[in-house]
Amino acid sequence: MFYEVFTLAAFLYLMIQHVSLIKGIVVLTLMQEFMFKILNTSNVIKPSENLPATEVADSLNAFILSIEMAVASVAMLWAFSASEYSSPERPRATVAPAIVDSVNFGDFIFEMKQSLAFFWHRRQIGSHRANEDPLVRLNYHKSSVSRVTGNL
Repeated sequence: MFYEVFTLAAFLYLMIQHVSLIKGIVVLTLMQEFMFKILNTSNVIKPSENLPATEVADSLNAFILSIEMAVASVAMLWAFSASEYSSPERPRATVAPAIVDSVNFGDFIFEMKQSLAFFWHRRQIGSHRANEDPLVRLNYHKSSVSRVTGNL
């Protein structure tokens, strides 16, 4: 009786850890992005010499997010421990079979075939945009555009 109640309580405790960790990561990320948008629109974040204020805010958000994800990965190791799934009496193997099983050579060959076909087709049609005037290829005439926009 005690064992059943204890295992249920431990299971619920672990579920609370798992759910709260994942929800915490999502909420923290959304709140952080929201705060940086508020700081950006209220002109608290100033532009730098090379970047506008929006890119500075996005860069700060990405930098802090990368630090948060490093901390979250350590928290994930604690919350989702691998010791629950391993048994000490089972013999341990190397990681080589797992790596070999995870490599899918079919996908690799398919992607190589698609890439080679793309570059071969591109070579055949001779599309070199750096050497061509893109407006000539689009049959662009300034008079037709100014008629549409009203600038004559």
